[in-house]
Amino acid sequence: KSIWNLYLLAQLPREMALTFWLRINEKKHLSAGEDYFLSIFGLDALPGLLLAFSHRPKETFPLILN
Repeated sequence: KSIWNLYLLAQLPREMALTFWLRINEKKHLSAGEDYFLSIFGLDALPGLLLAFSHRPKETFPLILN
């Protein structure tokens, strides 16, 4: 499985990046750079973060704490 680079995804226009982030998590793909992505998009990225947590709680939990 490939890993989505969220550092690059964050360079897209806001709505496009957030839509991709949501789809990545709906399809249970892996990604790198979640902390950076969340720091850029904040609460707007919450729906994707909740999906990520439901699929990968152990990896995602530290992100929720920050």
